[in-house]
Amino acid sequence: MLSESSSEAVLPAENIGTENQLAAAWADAEARKTARALRVFALLSLAVIVADQLSKAWIRSWLSLGEEQQIIPGWLHFSHILNKGAAWGMLSGQRWFLIAITLFVLSIVSQLARDFAPHSAMARLGLGLILGGAIGNLIDRIWAGAVTDFIDMQTSIEWIRTFPIFNIADSALTVGVAILLIEFLWHRREISTALSGHPNANSAANSEIS
Repeated sequence: MLSESSSEAVLPAENIGTENQLAAAWADAEARKTARALRVFALLSLAVIVADQLSKAWIRSWLSLGEEQQIIPGWLHFSHILNKGAAWGMLSGQRWFLIAITLFVLSIVSQLARDFAPHSAMARLGLGLILGGAIGNLIDRIWAGAVTDFIDMQTSIEWIRTFPIFNIADSALTVGVAILLIEFLWHRREISTALSGHPNANSAANSEIS
C-alpha cells in the first residue's frame, strides 16, 4: 500500500514538470516568433527611411529648389519643393507641432507593432511602412525645418492631378495606412475582441476564424 501511495504521489509531480517544460517551450517559441516579426518590421522601416532619404538627397543634387523636370509626358514630373507643413500645405510653419504629432504617432505605431506584428504579416507590412515614412519626414523637419517633396503627378485625370507634390515617405505612409485599414476591415471582429481585453478573447477569435 505504501509503494502504491508513494507512486501515486510522484505522478502528479512528473505531470507538473512536463507541463512546465511544455509551457517554457511554448513561451520560448512565442518569444522567437515575436523577435523575428519585429526584425522584419524594423528592416522594412529602415528600407523605407533609406530609400526616402537617398531619393531626397538625389533630387536636391539634381534639381534646384523650384526647378521642374518632365519624366513621363502627361503623367509624371519631378518638381523640387520644400513643404513647411503637412499635405496640401496644412499647418504650414508649425514645425514643432508637426514634430510632436509625429513622435506621438511613432509611439503608437511601436506599441501596435509589439501587439500585432507577430501575428499578422499584413500588420507588419502596414506598420513598417508607416513607421519608415513617418521617420523619413521627421528627419527632414528636424534637420532642415521642411520636408523635401518632388513627385508631381501632372496628368489629365482630375483627381490625380489635384494630389499635392509628395515623396517616398508620403507614399509609404499612405500605402501603410491603406493596408492597415484593409487588415482591420478583414479581421475587425477578431481585432476588436483582442483589444477589448476580454479573458475569452483568444477563444472568441478562434471561433470567428473557423
